[in-house]
Amino acid sequence: IAVDGQRTDRSGTSRLVELVRGEVGTTVKLRIRAADGTQRDVSLVREKVELPTVEWAMVPGSSVAVIRLNQFSQGAGKEVADAARDALAADASAVILDLRGNPGGLLDEAVAVAGTFLPEGTVYQSVDRSGTSTPRAVRGDAVVPDLPMAVLVDYGSASSAEIVAAALQENGRARVVGEPT
Repeated sequence: IAVDGQRTDRSGTSRLVELVRGEVGTTVKLRIRAADGTQRDVSLVREKVELPTVEWAMVPGSSVAVIRLNQFSQGAGKEVADAARDALAADASAVILDLRGNPGGLLDEAVAVAGTFLPEGTVYQSVDRSGTSTPRAVRGDAVVPDLPMAVLVDYGSASSAEIVAAALQENGRARVVGEPT
C-alpha cells in the first residue's frame, strides 16, 4: 500500500512500477497489506531482473507441454523451436503456446515462431499505400506440425503475439483461448 512512505493503494500499476524501480543496489521499502488486513514493511534491494524469453514445462500429471513466450526479441523463434523439440523429446502429446502478457516485438521472430507449428500457410499479409497486398508465408520446417494445440492470449497480448495467434487460428492449426487482446 506504500513505497518508501508514498501511498500506492489508489495508484495505477504504472505509478507503482515507477516508484519501485530504481538504481541497482539501492533499497526500497514496501508496506504490504495481507489478505487478513495486517500490514508489514519489507525492505528490498533492487536488482536487475531479466526474464527468459522462453520457458516451457509439462502440465503436472499430463503430457501437455506449455511453452511460454514472454516477448518476440531476437532469437525468440529459435528458442521456441528448441523448447518444442525438448517437449517432443519429453513425449508431449499436445502443446499450449502461452502468449499472455506478451507485448510483441520483432516481426521476423513472429514468422519464425509461427513456423515452429505451421508446416505451410500465410503468417500475415501487409498492404501498402496503393492497396497491394503481400503475403508473408511460413518458412522453414515445422517442429510440431500436428500435435493438438491451443494459444493463450489476454489483454496484454499485442503486436507479434496477435499475429502469431491469428496465423495459427486462421490456418486451422490451433484454437485461441483467453481474453480479447
